[in-house]
Amino acid sequence: MMGKALSENARSKLSKIYKTIRDWEESFKVEPDYNSIKELLTSIKRIRGSSMDMELQIIESLEQFRVLKMYEHPIDPEDEERVANLPKEWENLLDIADRKDHLVLGYKDRFARSTQQIIETFKQEVQKEYEHYLSNGPGADHVSLEQGLELLNTSKDMCVSLNHRKDDFVMSEILFNLPISKYPALIQMEDLNSVYS
Repeated sequence: MMGKALSENARSKLSKIYKTIRDWEESFKVEPDYNSIKELLTSIKRIRGSSMDMELQIIESLEQFRVLKMYEHPIDPEDEERVANLPKEWENLLDIADRKDHLVLGYKDRFARSTQQIIETFKQEVQKEYEHYLSNGPGADHVSLEQGLELLNTSKDMCVSLNHRKDDFVMSEILFNLPISKYPALIQMEDLNSVYS
């Protein structure tokens, strides 16, 4: 009874590890453009970041099958082969990740420069929104209470939208090893919205 439970658990874990490895391998099959490079670099970063956890899972899987074998519990020959190949499969994935990272270096530099230009444009957009907010937003002298409430709600929605875009740019900066940009005008708008609320 315990042997069956361990066998099912071991097979399930083995399948899960293989699925993770195959999913990551699949993520490497992309043509280099801005979005796919970001996805590729994210995959590489996640693989490297999960290396210790994955190695522990592999050790646990190997140990489960070792125990089953020790107690002469029947093991499907295909599972036996898969578990024997598991450390090599993981090593191959790490090698592929390293090779892909090296291959995209040229693209990385180009997309990093492109990202910086896009971010600079975005910063100018945020600054213009802030200046417009100060002169025509909910706190402007010429705005009535009713208009102010409407402008406040519009401004909150806009801040949410700007923050989503900002977060995406921050992720790009992290992936391309760029300095993280600051957005003081956006923070000021959010702070003033809190005051007016």
